Amino acid sequence: MMKRILKKITIIVLAIIGLAIAFYFLFTNFYPSFGGDVSKARKLVYQKSPQFKQGIFHNSKAVPKDLNFSETLKLSYTFLTTNVPNGRPKKDLKVHKLDSAAVANYTKEARLVWYGHSTFLVQLKGKTILLDPMLGQVAAPHPLLGENRFNKSFPLAVEKLGTIDAVLFSHDHYDHLDYETILKIKDKTKRFYVPLGLGVHLEAWGVPKERITELDWWQETQLEELTLVCTPAQHFSGRKFNTTRSTLWSSWVIQSKDENIYFSGDSGYASHFKEIGEKYGPFDIVSFP
Repeated sequence: MMKRILKKITIIVLAIIGLAIAFYFLFTNFYPSFGGDVSKARKLVYQKSPQFKQGIFHNSKAVPKDLNFSETLKLSYTFLTTNVPNGRPKKDLKVHKLDSAAVANYTKEARLVWYGHSTFLVQLKGKTILLDPMLGQVAAPHPLLGENRFNKSFPLAVEKLGTIDAVLFSHDHYDHLDYETILKIKDKTKRFYVPLGLGVHLEAWGVPKERITELDWWQETQLEELTLVCTPAQHFSGRKFNTTRSTLWSSWVIQSKDENIYFSGDSGYASHFKEIGEKYGPFDIVSFP
């Protein structure tokens, strides 16, 4: 009798696990916020990068090993269920509002505005640039999988920003690259600048390939008077359990003849900070989101 009961319990548990795995793959393959997947053809191109080995991107310095599937599930469960005392402000953060006319008709004096967490609005030399624009309410693939942001409103709603000359992304995690945000800005953004591989997500969300520039570490490109440099970072990437480190992560340098800005993205401390400073510094302003 006991063996029959244990056998039935085992079958039920295995069935539940099977259904959970099936749901996960259906959810990640058909829900658009997960983005795209790097194809075999693109991987062949990325083999030219010193960072790309064994089919994935690597940090320059040694970092802790990747979590396995069960460790990732356990960590995700901890994030979703742990209640951190005083982990959120009691009220939404107060936001200083910008005048839309002033933003649209700004002078050539450089301006940097923090939008919360990783997102910055940069205006210099006649250009309007967004850094890691995450303007959604929840940094997760679905609103039920995360907490609302601390500020409901922004200094200026993205709908009132007008034309965006450039958008720079540092990596593809949900608190930096947001599906709903891309839908709002893709038709008003002239060009997207991203580290290698991240373009697959933008393309999956309707951004034309010809408006996306993918760069490896230390590569430079020009935006008229501005020099944009994709610089190293120590981090990782991935929007699904099975896509960890499939796209590159980076920091950015933005230079004009008068201004020099460094945006770190998400990065652990390592020698690349010194290398970047020696090659492109000193900086007028450094942002560590």
